[in-house]
Amino acid sequence: MTAKPAVHLAADAGVQAYREPYPRVATDGSHRATFIPGRAVVHVVTIRGSWAQVIINDQVIGWVEGSQLIPPIGAPIASFARTPASSENARSQSTTIDIDTLIAVLASIGILIGGVVDWTQGVGANSFKIPAAFLVDAHTRSRDPRLGYFILALGIAGVLLSFVRNARLGRGLVGLAAVGIALLFCGQVAVQLADQHSHTSFTDIVGAGPWITGIAGIALAASALLASGL
Repeated sequence: MTAKPAVHLAADAGVQAYREPYPRVATDGSHRATFIPGRAVVHVVTIRGSWAQVIINDQVIGWVEGSQLIPPIGAPIASFARTPASSENARSQSTTIDIDTLIAVLASIGILIGGVVDWTQGVGANSFKIPAAFLVDAHTRSRDPRLGYFILALGIAGVLLSFVRNARLGRGLVGLAAVGIALLFCGQVAVQLADQHSHTSFTDIVGAGPWITGIAGIALAASALLASGL
């Protein structure tokens, strides 16, 4: 196989050149050519298997075993320089994805937890005892559907989207929906207190549920921002 001259170095101990590739053993040494000193610059002009024909100063020296050259014949030179950077980049990307997924899963579980803990203090009612219509009408008499089922759906959707690539938009919308539910609930509680001319703060009425749901929703939406950097 003929190739363009490529620059190599002889091994530190030097390289014995031969008159032909895969030389036969000759006791009189007639099969040998010039001995190339260590670290000498050689140009490879022809390759046959693991043997290379080399020239020095435009003069054909002979054939040498390719493994005795630096770099050795057949070695993927480019890959040696690029492999560490590529491996580091792959590890960095994997770490980013893992952190992003972990945040999204934990946030989605937080939304689910927020749905089952108390949304009101004293009465002890979780989201499954609150009508969804309360979010838009503080004086609603509707009972169904219950708010908890919507929060349950958001939590499950968040968990599923956490493991889907390129789903950051859906993940962000689910997180914002959870935040919106928490804000609307707190707003309607404040409306009821205002209608009753009560001096009680809505923070004295609202339980842990809306806070957990809202904070978890913010975390889920934030995980979508992390994903956008991938």
